[in-house]
Amino acid sequence: MLPYPSHYFVGFGKAHQWQESGYKVIFTGLTSHKTLIEREGFAFVPLRYANEYRKFSWKTAIAVFIQSLLNKSYTKARYRAFLEEIIAAQDVVKQLNPSILVIDSHLGHYALYLWQAQCEKIILNTKLSTYPSKGIPPLTEGWPANESVLAVFRAWYNWQWHFMKRKFKQWIEKVVFIGKDDEWLHQRLAQKTGKSLSQWFEYKHCFYPAVKGLPKLITYPNAIEYPWKQTRVDEIYETIPFQRNETALFSEQYWIVR
Repeated sequence: MLPYPSHYFVGFGKAHQWQESGYKVIFTGLTSHKTLIEREGFAFVPLRYANEYRKFSWKTAIAVFIQSLLNKSYTKARYRAFLEEIIAAQDVVKQLNPSILVIDSHLGHYALYLWQAQCEKIILNTKLSTYPSKGIPPLTEGWPANESVLAVFRAWYNWQWHFMKRKFKQWIEKVVFIGKDDEWLHQRLAQKTGKSLSQWFEYKHCFYPAVKGLPKLITYPNAIEYPWKQTRVDEIYETIPFQRNETALFSEQYWIVR
Protein backbone atom coordinates (compact mmCIF):
# COMPACT_ATOMS: atom_id res chain seq x y z
CA MET A 1 0.00 0.00 0.00
CA LEU A 2 0.99 3.62 -0.47
CA PRO A 3 2.25 4.34 3.07
CA TYR A 4 -0.55 6.66 4.21
CA PRO A 5 -3.25 5.70 6.75
CA SER A 6 -6.04 6.75 4.36
CA HIS A 7 -4.90 4.12 1.85
CA TYR A 8 -4.79 1.43 4.52
CA PHE A 9 -8.34 2.30 5.60
CA VAL A 10 -9.50 1.61 2.04
CA GLY A 11 -7.76 -1.76 2.08
CA PHE A 12 -8.91 -2.90 5.52
CA GLY A 13 -12.49 -3.62 4.42
CA LYS A 14 -11.46 -6.07 1.69
CA ALA A 15 -8.74 -7.51 3.93
CA HIS A 16 -11.35 -8.35 6.59
CA GLN A 17 -13.44 -10.10 3.93
CA TRP A 18 -10.47 -12.21 2.87
CA GLN A 19 -9.64 -13.01 6.47
CA GLU A 20 -13.22 -14.13 7.14
CA SER A 21 -12.90 -16.41 4.08
CA GLY A 22 -9.95 -18.22 5.68
CA TYR A 23 -7.00 -16.29 4.26
CA LYS A 24 -4.18 -14.99 6.40
CA VAL A 25 -3.80 -11.33 5.52
CA ILE A 26 -0.39 -9.69 5.82
CA PHE A 27 0.21 -6.01 5.22
CA THR A 28 3.60 -4.59 4.33
CA GLY A 29 4.60 -1.01 5.02
CA LEU A 30 6.67 1.38 7.06
CA THR A 31 7.32 0.43 10.69
CA SER A 32 5.47 3.61 11.69
CA HIS A 33 2.23 1.92 10.49
CA LYS A 34 2.80 -1.35 12.36
CA THR A 35 0.48 -0.44 15.27
CA LEU A 36 -2.23 0.81 12.89
CA ILE A 37 -2.23 -2.53 11.01
CA GLU A 38 -1.94 -4.84 14.00
CA ARG A 39 -4.75 -3.00 15.77
CA GLU A 40 -6.98 -4.12 12.88
CA GLY A 41 -6.01 -7.74 13.53
CA PHE A 42 -3.61 -8.21 10.61
CA ALA A 43 0.00 -9.38 10.48
CA PHE A 44 2.64 -6.84 9.52
CA VAL A 45 5.96 -7.15 7.69
CA PRO A 46 8.18 -4.07 7.14
CA LEU A 47 8.94 -3.07 3.55
CA ARG A 48 11.78 -0.99 2.17
CA TYR A 49 10.00 1.18 -0.38
CA ALA A 50 11.61 1.99 -3.71
CA ASN A 51 12.51 5.65 -3.89
CA GLU A 52 11.05 7.64 -6.78
CA TYR A 53 11.60 11.27 -7.66
CA ARG A 54 8.12 12.68 -8.09
CA LYS A 55 8.51 16.26 -6.84
CA PHE A 56 11.39 18.67 -7.25
CA SER A 57 11.99 22.11 -5.87
CA TRP A 58 14.12 24.20 -8.21
CA LYS A 59 16.96 24.17 -5.67
CA THR A 60 16.87 20.35 -5.50
CA ALA A 61 16.63 20.05 -9.29
CA ILE A 62 19.73 22.20 -9.81
CA ALA A 63 21.69 20.23 -7.20
CA VAL A 64 20.72 16.88 -8.76
CA PHE A 65 21.53 18.19 -12.25
CA ILE A 66 25.04 19.20 -11.16
CA GLN A 67 25.53 15.82 -9.48
CA SER A 68 24.35 13.94 -12.56
CA LEU A 69 26.51 16.06 -14.86
CA LEU A 70 29.77 16.07 -12.91
CA ASN A 71 29.66 12.93 -10.78
CA LYS A 72 29.40 9.71 -12.82
CA SER A 73 29.30 7.61 -9.66
CA TYR A 74 26.05 9.37 -8.67
CA THR A 75 24.04 7.63 -11.42
CA LYS A 76 25.68 4.30 -10.61
CA ALA A 77 24.81 4.74 -6.94
CA ARG A 78 21.18 5.53 -7.84
CA TYR A 79 20.96 2.45 -10.04
CA ARG A 80 22.54 0.27 -7.34
CA ALA A 81 20.12 1.60 -4.70
CA PHE A 82 17.21 1.02 -7.12
CA LEU A 83 18.20 -2.64 -7.59
CA GLU A 84 18.72 -3.11 -3.83
CA GLU A 85 15.22 -1.77 -3.12
CA ILE A 86 13.69 -4.12 -5.71
CA ILE A 87 15.60 -7.11 -4.32
CA ALA A 88 14.39 -6.19 -0.81
CA ALA A 89 10.77 -6.24 -2.03
CA GLN A 90 11.33 -9.51 -3.88
CA ASP A 91 12.81 -11.06 -0.72
CA VAL A 92 9.68 -10.10 1.26
CA VAL A 93 7.46 -11.82 -1.33
CA LYS A 94 9.68 -14.92 -1.37
CA GLN A 95 9.51 -15.03 2.42
CA LEU A 96 5.71 -14.74 2.53
CA ASN A 97 4.95 -16.82 -0.60
CA PRO A 98 1.45 -15.34 -1.04
CA SER A 99 -1.37 -16.89 -3.04
CA ILE A 100 -2.73 -13.40 -3.79
CA LEU A 101 -0.57 -10.28 -4.06
CA VAL A 102 -2.48 -6.99 -3.78
CA ILE A 103 -0.78 -3.80 -4.98
CA ASP A 104 -1.98 -0.23 -4.42
CA SER A 105 -2.77 1.45 -7.75
CA HIS A 106 -0.35 4.26 -6.82
CA LEU A 107 2.46 1.70 -6.63
CA GLY A 108 1.79 -0.10 -9.90
CA HIS A 109 5.51 -0.34 -10.65
CA TYR A 110 5.69 -3.05 -8.00
CA ALA A 111 3.97 -5.34 -10.48
CA LEU A 112 7.13 -4.93 -12.58
CA TYR A 113 9.45 -5.27 -9.58
CA LEU A 114 7.72 -8.51 -8.56
CA TRP A 115 7.10 -9.91 -12.04
CA GLN A 116 8.62 -13.28 -11.14
CA ALA A 117 6.24 -13.90 -8.22
CA GLN A 118 4.09 -16.90 -9.18
CA CYS A 119 0.77 -15.86 -7.69
CA GLU A 120 -2.42 -14.03 -8.55
CA LYS A 121 -1.90 -10.27 -8.64
CA ILE A 122 -4.60 -7.64 -8.12
CA ILE A 123 -4.39 -3.84 -8.30
CA LEU A 124 -6.34 -2.19 -5.47
CA ASN A 125 -7.82 1.01 -6.86
CA THR A 126 -8.20 3.30 -3.84
CA LYS A 127 -10.17 5.77 -5.97
CA LEU A 128 -12.84 5.56 -8.64
CA SER A 129 -11.75 4.68 -12.16
CA THR A 130 -8.99 7.01 -13.27
CA TYR A 131 -8.98 6.21 -17.00
CA PRO A 132 -10.09 8.95 -19.42
CA SER A 133 -13.75 8.78 -20.36
CA LYS A 134 -15.90 10.87 -22.70
CA GLY A 135 -17.30 13.92 -20.96
CA ILE A 136 -15.75 13.00 -17.58
CA PRO A 137 -12.81 15.10 -16.38
CA PRO A 138 -9.77 13.78 -14.47
CA LEU A 139 -10.35 13.20 -10.74
CA THR A 140 -8.09 16.21 -10.15
CA GLU A 141 -10.91 18.43 -11.47
CA GLY A 142 -13.87 19.36 -9.31
CA TRP A 143 -16.77 20.01 -11.65
CA PRO A 144 -19.71 17.59 -12.15
CA ALA A 145 -19.75 16.09 -15.63
CA ASN A 146 -22.64 15.74 -18.07
CA GLU A 147 -23.07 14.65 -21.68
CA SER A 148 -23.44 18.08 -23.25
CA VAL A 149 -21.15 19.14 -26.10
CA LEU A 150 -19.59 21.82 -23.88
CA ALA A 151 -18.89 19.33 -21.08
CA VAL A 152 -17.37 16.81 -23.51
CA PHE A 153 -15.03 19.50 -24.88
CA ARG A 154 -14.18 20.80 -21.41
CA ALA A 155 -13.36 17.29 -20.17
CA TRP A 156 -11.20 16.63 -23.26
CA TYR A 157 -9.36 19.91 -22.66
CA ASN A 158 -8.81 19.04 -18.96
CA TRP A 159 -7.33 15.68 -19.93
CA GLN A 160 -5.00 17.22 -22.54
CA TRP A 161 -3.81 19.84 -20.05
CA HIS A 162 -3.34 17.11 -17.41
CA PHE A 163 -1.18 15.00 -19.76
CA MET A 164 0.76 18.05 -20.93
CA LYS A 165 1.69 18.98 -17.34
CA ARG A 166 2.81 15.39 -16.75
CA LYS A 167 4.95 15.47 -19.91
CA PHE A 168 6.54 18.71 -18.74
CA LYS A 169 7.46 17.15 -15.37
CA GLN A 170 8.90 14.12 -17.14
CA TRP A 171 10.95 16.40 -19.39
CA ILE A 172 12.29 18.24 -16.32
CA GLU A 173 13.28 14.90 -14.75
CA LYS A 174 15.08 13.80 -17.92
CA VAL A 175 17.04 17.05 -18.02
CA VAL A 176 17.86 16.92 -14.31
CA PHE A 177 19.13 13.33 -14.50
CA ILE A 178 20.79 13.78 -17.93
CA GLY A 179 18.42 11.18 -19.39
CA LYS A 180 18.96 8.67 -16.55
CA ASP A 181 15.64 9.36 -14.78
CA ASP A 182 13.22 6.91 -13.12
CA GLU A 183 11.74 5.98 -16.50
CA TRP A 184 15.24 4.97 -17.65
CA LEU A 185 15.64 2.78 -14.54
CA HIS A 186 12.27 1.13 -15.13
CA GLN A 187 12.97 0.63 -18.84
CA ARG A 188 16.20 -1.23 -18.01
CA LEU A 189 14.30 -3.45 -15.59
CA ALA A 190 11.47 -4.07 -18.08
CA GLN A 191 13.97 -5.28 -20.67
CA LYS A 192 14.99 -8.05 -18.28
CA THR A 193 11.40 -9.32 -18.38
CA GLY A 194 11.44 -9.50 -22.19
CA LYS A 195 8.91 -6.65 -22.56
CA SER A 196 9.18 -2.91 -23.04
CA LEU A 197 7.90 -0.44 -20.46
CA SER A 198 4.96 0.49 -22.73
CA GLN A 199 3.94 -3.20 -22.77
CA TRP A 200 3.84 -3.17 -18.99
CA PHE A 201 2.04 0.11 -18.39
CA GLU A 202 -0.67 2.32 -19.84
CA TYR A 203 0.05 6.02 -19.46
CA LYS A 204 -3.33 7.48 -20.46
CA HIS A 205 -4.29 7.51 -16.81
CA CYS A 206 -5.03 10.21 -14.26
CA PHE A 207 -2.38 9.46 -11.66
CA TYR A 208 0.28 6.77 -11.87
CA PRO A 209 0.75 4.43 -14.86
CA ALA A 210 -1.87 1.66 -14.96
CA VAL A 211 -0.57 -1.91 -15.05
CA LYS A 212 -1.68 -3.73 -18.18
CA GLY A 213 -3.18 -7.19 -17.86
CA LEU A 214 -4.05 -7.05 -14.14
CA PRO A 215 -7.56 -6.64 -12.67
CA LYS A 216 -8.28 -3.31 -10.98
CA LEU A 217 -10.42 -3.79 -7.85
CA ILE A 218 -12.30 -0.53 -7.30
CA THR A 219 -13.52 -0.34 -3.71
CA TYR A 220 -16.63 1.69 -4.50
CA PRO A 221 -20.11 0.83 -5.81
CA ASN A 222 -20.55 1.28 -9.56
CA ALA A 223 -23.71 3.25 -8.79
CA ILE A 224 -21.71 6.36 -7.88
CA GLU A 225 -20.02 6.46 -11.29
CA TYR A 226 -21.56 8.56 -14.06
CA PRO A 227 -24.24 6.38 -15.71
CA TRP A 228 -22.79 6.71 -19.23
CA LYS A 229 -19.24 5.77 -18.20
CA GLN A 230 -18.01 2.63 -19.94
CA THR A 231 -16.50 0.18 -17.46
CA ARG A 232 -13.31 -1.39 -18.76
CA VAL A 233 -12.94 -5.16 -18.83
CA ASP A 234 -10.10 -5.01 -16.27
CA GLU A 235 -12.14 -2.97 -13.76
CA ILE A 236 -14.13 -4.63 -10.98
CA TYR A 237 -16.40 -2.52 -8.77
CA GLU A 238 -17.11 -3.86 -5.31
CA THR A 239 -18.90 -2.13 -2.45
CA ILE A 240 -16.40 -2.48 0.39
CA PRO A 241 -16.83 -0.52 3.64
CA PHE A 242 -13.95 1.61 4.87
CA GLN A 243 -12.88 0.30 8.26
CA ARG A 244 -10.80 1.59 11.11
CA ASN A 245 -10.44 0.29 14.66
CA GLU A 246 -10.97 3.44 16.70
CA THR A 247 -10.65 1.84 20.14
CA ALA A 248 -7.43 3.74 20.83
CA LEU A 249 -9.31 7.01 20.29
CA PHE A 250 -12.07 6.31 22.79
CA SER A 251 -12.22 8.97 25.45
CA GLU A 252 -14.91 11.03 27.11
CA GLN A 253 -14.38 13.82 24.59
CA TYR A 254 -14.51 11.33 21.73
CA TRP A 255 -17.92 10.01 22.83
CA ILE A 256 -19.22 13.57 23.15
CA VAL A 257 -18.18 14.28 19.55
CA ARG A 258 -19.80 11.03 18.32
